[in-house]
Amino acid sequence: MTKNTIDYLDNFISIILRLKSIFVLLLSILLIIKCCNGTQSLNNDDCPIYCTCNIWYRLSWASCAGKRLINVHTGVSKNVEALDLSNNSISKLSDYELMTIGMKNLKYLNLSDNAISNVDLFAFAHLNELTILDLSRNHFNYLHSDVFIDNNKLRILKLGGNNFHNGVPYLKNPTITELDLSGCQISHLEMGIFNGVKQLKNLDISNNILIQLDIGIIKTLSSLKILKIARNPWLCNNAMNLLKLYLNTKLILYNSSICGEKIQDFSGNNVKFQRITLKNNENNNLQQNTNNKFISMLNNKNNHHDLWENPTVKLSTIDKNNCSNNNIHKSSNLTTIEFPMWFFIAGFIIGCALGMISIYSWLSWQQLNLSRQFPLLDNISIQSDETLPTYCEVMLHSNRYPQI
Repeated sequence: MTKNTIDYLDNFISIILRLKSIFVLLLSILLIIKCCNGTQSLNNDDCPIYCTCNIWYRLSWASCAGKRLINVHTGVSKNVEALDLSNNSISKLSDYELMTIGMKNLKYLNLSDNAISNVDLFAFAHLNELTILDLSRNHFNYLHSDVFIDNNKLRILKLGGNNFHNGVPYLKNPTITELDLSGCQISHLEMGIFNGVKQLKNLDISNNILIQLDIGIIKTLSSLKILKIARNPWLCNNAMNLLKLYLNTKLILYNSSICGEKIQDFSGNNVKFQRITLKNNENNNLQQNTNNKFISMLNNKNNHHDLWENPTVKLSTIDKNNCSNNNIHKSSNLTTIEFPMWFFIAGFIIGCALGMISIYSWLSWQQLNLSRQFPLLDNISIQSDETLPTYCEVMLHSNRYPQI
């Protein structure tokens, strides 16, 4: 190997080492920036002392549940996307109140178990990202029909446990797919009551005092897949027989026997059951991004269960009928493990560093072998009887002598 080749290898190794240093430095800077951002999100700098803030399914999450709050002015960061204000003493939602305090990024809002009796028409105005809204177990007896008309991403609306009686709202929203009106003391549903929410796939009117359901009400819901009607004192008359025939024809699941007959499931087998357990793949069309993971989890729960989980402490499932005074902690239900971004960045940096070290070691070993195969002239024994070649001879017959 010539001197030029060795010099080339030396230069190449030097360049590799410099590039490695620059590369590691850049990745370290990115890692520091990422960690700083994550720390800023997790340090609760913008989180009130009576709330808990964290990252949940890559969403900014805050819980101020059970703190005796009288309004929604919590002081949480404007970047919060999931907010739990359940089990407080909030009694009213005023026009533009949530927008005024900067909650424009909200995707999930839990206001269940409060004392809300009045919701102004524009209470949820400009909450364009709102996907899930839980208003269960408040003191409603009236809601304006247009209160949710501008929430174009609203999918799940929970109104169970309120006192609508005969004043069920004629809601208008083209995107709602799940509506919970269970336990609202409803005794009658008027024709056309669901004309403004025609995309409904899951309707819960269980645990009311309904005795008859007109088939025309259900026919307007062309996308309906699940109808929860259990715990109502249904009559056995011609109208209910027509409803049963229609539900079976359209393969709509319902969880109550009508006129004492068994319920027909999708497979055609007669299956008698009291409560529906939804299949895991029932809402695959909603599981297209990170946000819809939570929607799927919410849909997979049984009747009257509200899922609002503290990602660092517990999973609280509240069942009004079975455990109205107890919180059930189920942290084992956290089946989705989210690895933080810094974990992957650190692994990438370590892998690159190990690769660079391996390349450097291999090149060094190659250079050492070359130096051993071609000893320099200085290492030639001068104790022999042979005289050293002259400079001219070395230059003229360079192939006979090792190169320095």
